[in-house]
Amino acid sequence: MKTLQIFLTIYIVNAVLNFVVLTSLIKTTNYSGGEIGMVPVVVWLVSFIALIIALIISLVWNHYKKLKLNVALSIYNIIYFVIFVYMGLNPINEMGFFKNVDLFVIISAVLSWIITLVFIHLIRKSKMYTMLNSFAEKPENEIENFSLNLSLDWEKNIAQNIDKKILAKFPQLSENEIIKLLKLCDDIKSACWNSVDYKGSQINSEQLNEQLNKNVFEKYPWIDSKNKSRIKGQFSYYFWKDGILK
Repeated sequence: MKTLQIFLTIYIVNAVLNFVVLTSLIKTTNYSGGEIGMVPVVVWLVSFIALIIALIISLVWNHYKKLKLNVALSIYNIIYFVIFVYMGLNPINEMGFFKNVDLFVIISAVLSWIITLVFIHLIRKSKMYTMLNSFAEKPENEIENFSLNLSLDWEKNIAQNIDKKILAKFPQLSENEIIKLLKLCDDIKSACWNSVDYKGSQINSEQLNEQLNKNVFEKYPWIDSKNKSRIKGQFSYYFWKDGILK
């Protein structure tokens, strides 16, 4: 959801800039409203269509491989140009530079593209990008997996400072949110311990994995592969040491 929001924001910024620049250029032509009155409407329509298509492509791309913002912006602008070319955009005509609306459409799109790229670059260099990055470009459930990974540390003295490490990594979190994260980690580890019956007979590794899948990984499907591997490894050791695992 956060990725969708930031892609959408970049596309809208580009579209608004494009409209503002194009409107300013059109005013220099001295055409009457009847002659070019539909141009802004067409630009908005094409921008909207390009936005929808680019958003779908960018989200699918980002699902399989992280998509950079400048690439996502390029996808939008390429689609924008393709639609206009399909509609018959012809910047090479005999109207002259100051009367060539088709040429102005291209110039405004290129200028807004460049301005938006500069905007993205400046944001990345500023402190604001740290906050944007923490919200928009992080994998889903990264905070939960980061917290769980800390809670699985073998050394107790490391585990004692989990809350401070979480806050250092994600400064936007409130105290209550961190408390909830710590409780979530404790609940997951409790579910791991409850995956075996200490009063029952011994089990093998395959049976343990089945129980962990049922009691833990199906209940918390967001747990990543790294934490799954750590959980299996640690609790296999714990249960073997306690004589439960063969």
